[in-house]
Amino acid sequence: MIAVVLGGNGFIGSALVSRLLAQGHAVRVFDRGVPMHASKSFHFFAGDFTTHADFSELLQGADIVFHLISTTLPNTSVDNTTADVHGNLLSTLRLLEQMKKKGISRIVFPSSGGTVYGEAQYLPIDERHPTEPIVPYGATKLAIEKYLAIFRHAGQLDPICLRISNPYGPGFRPESPQGVIGAFLNKSLNNQPIDLWGAGDVQRDYLYIDDLIDAMIAAASYQGPHFLFNISTGIGTSLLEIIALVEQATGHPLVVHRHSSRSFDVKSNVLCNARAQQELGWSPKLSLTQGIERTLQWLKSARKYSDSQAPNT
Repeated sequence: MIAVVLGGNGFIGSALVSRLLAQGHAVRVFDRGVPMHASKSFHFFAGDFTTHADFSELLQGADIVFHLISTTLPNTSVDNTTADVHGNLLSTLRLLEQMKKKGISRIVFPSSGGTVYGEAQYLPIDERHPTEPIVPYGATKLAIEKYLAIFRHAGQLDPICLRISNPYGPGFRPESPQGVIGAFLNKSLNNQPIDLWGAGDVQRDYLYIDDLIDAMIAAASYQGPHFLFNISTGIGTSLLEIIALVEQATGHPLVVHRHSSRSFDVKSNVLCNARAQQELGWSPKLSLTQGIERTLQWLKSARKYSDSQAPNT
């Protein structure tokens, strides 16, 4: 098939593109920056999602769209809600309208299982849990979900929305402010302190990147009655437990700088993945301990490669 991946240079996007190419699909990536793959089956379209008006060449003849672009993070969306709506919701609607015109129905949209639900009324959170986001990022993700549902109801699109928990693993950007496990491992290797907001009892559901890509591939061909799935491990882990696991993996303690809790951090977010297991035939394979160890080994290898490429002085 011909797959379009918006945001194919990102952490999740680059892993997805690699998998699609390995499976023999033709892949078109839309993103900023430069191409990260070299293959006859790979084509790169450079652009800014917030200002790009014409996706016709990108979409021509495509079979499926994976929409992974997000122009904000939960904390940055709080600082500029207008930019969050303009860059994500309005730009996505422009994309969907052009998909309809091209006759492309299947779109896989990774939503945010960590922000669309808000404060948990019960755990684990299933897809029927109320959606009460407390940050604009979550509200915008939810709005995109609702528009996809409207297009689905009208028979104009065949969307799949994946409410993803907290992904981590090899390929993350060490400089990125998002991703606790990667950030803590990177800080540990650099002998830098980490920042801990609140008491450290905040619980999250951490999902290894390969398991996430498995779910996205399974969702791409799903033909059942549902269009909304939690993609998660179903296991909650506190920040203090993550610190302990990172210290165990690296063999030395972390220096922790403590700060007051933040208003946009929900206390607990653990997602039920029973629907995905039943309908997609998917379940996560890797334990958190194994995933942290693999991420650490990748990070060490990436650092060695970076050092070997540095010019001699």
